[in-house]
Amino acid sequence: MYRQILIVLFSVIFSTSVFASEADIIITTDFLKEIYEDDDLISAEKELLEFRNAGDVRGEIRAYLKLGGLYCNRVNYHKAYESYWEALFLLDKENYPMLKAKVYRGMGILYSLFERNDLAVKYYKQALSMNRKLVENEVIPLENLRPNYHSLMVHYRYEGDAENTQLYYDSCTSIPMEDNVSRILLESEETFLSLLKGELIETGKSFKTLMPQLEGLEGNESYLVIFYSSYGDYFYKIQHYKEAIDYYKKALKVAKLEKAHLNFTPLLYEKLVDTYKMIGDYQSALKFATVGNDLNQWLYSSKSERNRSLFEISDEYKKREQAQQLEIERQELENYKQEQKILWLTVALLFLIILGVFFMVRTRVKTLKLKYALEKEAIEQKQKLHEEKNQEILYVKNSELTNTTLQIIAKDELLTSIKGKLKDVYKETKSKEVQKVMNAIKLNQDHSWLEFENRFTSVNPSFFSQLKEKHPSLTNYDLKICALIKLNFSGKEMARLLGISPESANTSRYRLRKRLGLVKGEDLVNYLGNVVTQKNPTS
Repeated sequence: MYRQILIVLFSVIFSTSVFASEADIIITTDFLKEIYEDDDLISAEKELLEFRNAGDVRGEIRAYLKLGGLYCNRVNYHKAYESYWEALFLLDKENYPMLKAKVYRGMGILYSLFERNDLAVKYYKQALSMNRKLVENEVIPLENLRPNYHSLMVHYRYEGDAENTQLYYDSCTSIPMEDNVSRILLESEETFLSLLKGELIETGKSFKTLMPQLEGLEGNESYLVIFYSSYGDYFYKIQHYKEAIDYYKKALKVAKLEKAHLNFTPLLYEKLVDTYKMIGDYQSALKFATVGNDLNQWLYSSKSERNRSLFEISDEYKKREQAQQLEIERQELENYKQEQKILWLTVALLFLIILGVFFMVRTRVKTLKLKYALEKEAIEQKQKLHEEKNQEILYVKNSELTNTTLQIIAKDELLTSIKGKLKDVYKETKSKEVQKVMNAIKLNQDHSWLEFENRFTSVNPSFFSQLKEKHPSLTNYDLKICALIKLNFSGKEMARLLGISPESANTSRYRLRKRLGLVKGEDLVNYLGNVVTQKNPTS
C-alpha cells in the first residue's frame, strides 16, 4: 500500500525526461505497441493466408505456431493465445502429433508467464509425453526431448523449486550434445541452478567463465537477457549492489535491442527498484518503480482487455469444441439407430443363410463319410492282399534259399569226403594233378558262405540293418547266426555250414539270446521272424 501511494505521488513530480540518460534501457508500453506489427509478424501473417488459401492445413498449423511464438515474444499474449488455440482447433481434425506437442509447449510457456502453474505444467508434460512416444516409435530423434526438459527446468527454476529443477536439468544432460552452443547454454543453466541452491562461490566462478563464451555466440544474443539478469542476482546476493544494477540494466538493454524476453522486463524493473533501495537511492528506485508498475499492469493485469480472454472459462475454442462434440454425439445416435435396423435385417438374413448352409453341409458330410468309408475299406483290402502276397513270396524265396543252402552243405560234405579220399591217393602217388583238384575243392569251400550271404540279403534286404539298429552290439558272426535261425536251420545244419561243431552252434544260440535281451520262455525263432520285419519285401 505504501509503495502504491509513493508511485502515485512521485509520478506527478517526475516526468519521462528523467530517463533521458537511460533511454536505451527503458522499455515502455509505447515501445511494445511499436513492435506489434514488425516485419516478422507481417511476413508470418502473410504466410498464414497463403497456406489457408492453398488448403494446406499442415502449413496453416505451422504458421499459427510461428505466430504464437512471435506474439508471445512481443508480449502480445492475447494474439499468442488465439494463435495457439486456432492451431489446436485444426489439430483436432488432423493427426500431426509433432505439431501438437509444439503447441502444447507454447501453451505451457504462455500459462507460465501468467503464473497459472498447474496449467503450465499440464501442457509442458503433455508435450513431453507425446514426444516420448514419437521417440519410442523412432519418428523423431532423442535430442528432440531436450527442449521439453528445458522448459520444465526453467519453469521450476522461476518457481524456486531446486529439486524439480535439478531433476529436469539431469534429464537434459542425459541426452548427448554434439554442438558447442547447446553445451554452453546448458552450463549456464547449471550455473543458475547453483545460484538457486545458494552455492555462491562456485556460481561466481562459473559466471566469469561463461560470460565471454556467451557474448561470443552469434545468433543467441537474446539469451544474454537471462544470463545478465541471473548474474545481477548473484551480485545482489553477495551485496555487490552496483554490479547488480549494471547487469540488470545490461539485461534490459539487450531485451530492447533484440526485442526478446520482453516479458522479463517488469521483473527486471522490480529487481532494480529493490537494489536501488539497498544503496539508499530512492529517487532512482522510484523512477523504475513507476515505469515497471505501468508495464506490469499493461502486460499481466487480468482486468486488461488484452488479457481477459486468457482467464475466461468459456473461450471460443471451448465453445466450438463443445458444439462439435454435441454434433458428433447427435450423429453417432442417428448412426446407431440406423445400424440397429441394418443389424436386425442382417441377423435374420444371416440366420437363413446359416440354416441353408447347415443342411447342405450335413448332406455333403454324410456323402463324404460314406465315400470315405468305402474307399478306406477298399484300400485296406488291397493292402491286406498285397501284404499276404509279399509274405507268400518271401516265404517261398526263403524256402528256396534254405534248400539251396542245404544243397551247398551237402555239396561241401561231398567235396570234403572226396577231398579225404584224394588225400589218401596223393599220399601214395604224390600226383600233381591230384594236388590241383584238392586245392580247387578248398577254394570253392571258402566261397560257400559269401554266396549264401549275398542270396540271403537279396531276399531279406532290411534284415541286417534293422537288427543292427535295434541291437548295435551284435557282431558279424552274431548276424550270421541270426540269418540261419530265421531260415529255421537246426544246430547240426548251422555247424555244417559254418564249419563248427554242433556244441559250438548251440553255444552261439545261447549267447545270442543274451545279447538280444530275451527272457526265459521267449522264442528266438519267433523273435527274429516277427520283431525284425522287412520294410520292402521283394516282389
